[in-house]
This record gives sequence, C-alpha cells and structure tokens, in this order.
Amino acid sequence: MIKRSAIIVLILFFFAGCGKSEQEQANEVTDNPVNSLIVMSFDPPLPAKLNLEEKLMVTIDYTIASVDTAQIWARPYTKGKLPPEYFAHPSPAYEKGKGRLVGYFGFRNPAIVDEVVVKMVADGKTILTVIQPIDAEWEKP
Repeated sequence: MIKRSAIIVLILFFFAGCGKSEQEQANEVTDNPVNSLIVMSFDPPLPAKLNLEEKLMVTIDYTIASVDTAQIWARPYTKGKLPPEYFAHPSPAYEKGKGRLVGYFGFRNPAIVDEVVVKMVADGKTILTVIQPIDAEWEKP
C-alpha cells in the first residue's frame, strides 16, 4: 500500500508541472521583461551645498525591457513637489537594453532639494518611477 501511494504522489507531482524545463523558464523571463532604474551616485557627493547655476550630476543605471525606446529624466523635488525655476538635462530616446546615463539639474535661485525623482517614459506614459531621498542646497556664493 505504501509503494502504491508513493507512485501516485510522484505521478501527481510530475503532471502538476512543478518541474519546468529550461526553455519554459527562459520563456517566462522573456514574457515578463523588467525595466529598472538605479541611482548609482551624485556629484558632488551628498549632502551637497552648491552655488547657484551649479549642476548636481546624477548617474543612473537603467534597463529598458518592455518597450523599444524610452526617455529617462532625473528631476529635483522639495516636499513632494517640483520646485520652480530649476534647469535640468534633456533626454534622448534610449534603446531597449541596459545602459548608464548621467543627468543633472540645478537652480538659478536659492533652493533646497530633499529627493530626486527619476522617471522612465515611453509614448508619453510613465512606465517606471524611482524616488531617491537626498540632501542638496543651492545658495549664493
């Protein structure tokens, strides 16, 4: 009786599909592409005190997987809002794949920034947003 139960359990395990072939696993990864944005560093390093007109450089690693091209922007935020009178980097259309970009932003008037919001946008729709807390201040020299 025990042997018969063990055989039935093995048959059920096999037919339940618990063990997937390598090809099936590869297809799952292909069918579920993952976009990513990782803020790697800031220049100057944080916390940062910058003079007016100086740029805070933001290095970002990205993976674009779900669309053919996307634009990526890093923007300053203060208390959850985009502050007035900032300047920032433009974005070309980045091709599907992995890469690294260096963006920037700065201010012409005194400002304090407490987070950077990085967005990946395709066809006018945001497909990924990453928020990075920071401590940066622009002031008169």
